[in-house]
Amino acid sequence: MRSHRVCAIIYKVSTRETPVAQVSIGQVESLRELASDLMSVREALESSCHEQIGAAESKCKEAQGEMQNSEGMLSDAVQRETESRGRVNEAQEKLASANSALSSAHTSLSCCRAQPCDSDGIPPDCSYEESAVRDAEAAVEGAEAELAQAQAELERDIENRQQMEQRVDLAKQALSMAEQSLDQTRCECNVRLTSVSQRVDIGIVRLNAAQQALDAYLATNPPAAGLYAWLNWGAERYGSPVTPDILNSRMNLSAEQRQLFQ
Repeated sequence: MRSHRVCAIIYKVSTRETPVAQVSIGQVESLRELASDLMSVREALESSCHEQIGAAESKCKEAQGEMQNSEGMLSDAVQRETESRGRVNEAQEKLASANSALSSAHTSLSCCRAQPCDSDGIPPDCSYEESAVRDAEAAVEGAEAELAQAQAELERDIENRQQMEQRVDLAKQALSMAEQSLDQTRCECNVRLTSVSQRVDIGIVRLNAAQQALDAYLATNPPAAGLYAWLNWGAERYGSPVTPDILNSRMNLSAEQRQLFQ
């Protein structure tokens, strides 16, 4: 930030509503630099807030994606559990049917064996009934094995569904936290930006008022206007090579300008 001699040009500002006040060129320049600095702060804050809000929005999108993914996985898990329950019910019905067939086979075998021997003393031939019993027993064993496998798959599917429910709960919590963080970030940024913007607006109003008063004063005081131009001269603004004559004029002020500079 440039420094200015506060006593460079003192001029009076007076209105009907406000008392007479004295302001200097240095004060005007300080106000201009302050307003510029505040605007730079606002731009930097806006950029920082944009990055912070963008990061929070990205987290929300990630949480929303995880939520949708978890809900889809839970839906699939529920579907698999439903199908497993259906297979268990089918296996139970098959086992019940096999047990009923086995009972009937045993009854038939008992009836066969209960028949008397023929005239030669030979007992009845129950090989068919015995074979039927063996087949029925094998069917029962197979049905029991199918039921055990179906129940094991159902238990795994129930456990998987419970895990997916927990995952959905965690995803909901993560999404809620991400949304709260986004809302908080937006709120804090709005508060900071509003505060800085108010200071910028106040600084600009003060600068404009001081500049208008200074311009009005310089319009009536050519020596002061010349000194003001001298104070604000810069080679980059001149637009042409700096000659010795220009340097000489920069190093030699008029008597009136020197008086104002005291």
